[in-house]
Amino acid sequence: MVIEEKGALRTASILNPLPKGTGMPSLMKSLVAALLLAALAAPFALADEGHKHEAKAPADYSAAIGQIQHSLESINGLIKSGKLKTVHDDAEVIMAACKALPQLALKEGSGVPKDAVKEVNLTSKDLAKAADAAHDAADKGDAEGTKKAYTAMMPLFEKLKKHAKAHADHDHDHKK
Repeated sequence: MVIEEKGALRTASILNPLPKGTGMPSLMKSLVAALLLAALAAPFALADEGHKHEAKAPADYSAAIGQIQHSLESINGLIKSGKLKTVHDDAEVIMAACKALPQLALKEGSGVPKDAVKEVNLTSKDLAKAADAAHDAADKGDAEGTKKAYTAMMPLFEKLKKHAKAHADHDHDHKK
């Protein structure tokens, strides 16, 4: 920006659009710079490395168990194929389903006995932590750490699965 003042040329920067001598305080300059930087950086901060966050909330306890089982099978395949960076999406599904399980266990008709709700609550929290550990290890490219976390998830899943009614008959592709 160029400002002409009494025949003399003065320049003003983008951070100080006022001509010299008008007294824009340095605090105001800093604020303008911070806002400009935030506006330019926001789209990059929200990108999250291209991960998808599309875990659908399960309708009932058995559906949550189905989501977890499907994601565990996927993680196992990803570990075997060495595609660790894509473990993230399945770990997110597991964590979201685990978060929903305690409430779903309380619903009438869930198949979870009232005296098992506390076990479901504690086990689902442990499974979510293990899924998060698998995600973290996979993001670091740590195949052994991912496998170790996956191995820790399996007995936790089995504890939760025993309460799911008619899960063995559940069609994951919904083609029936």
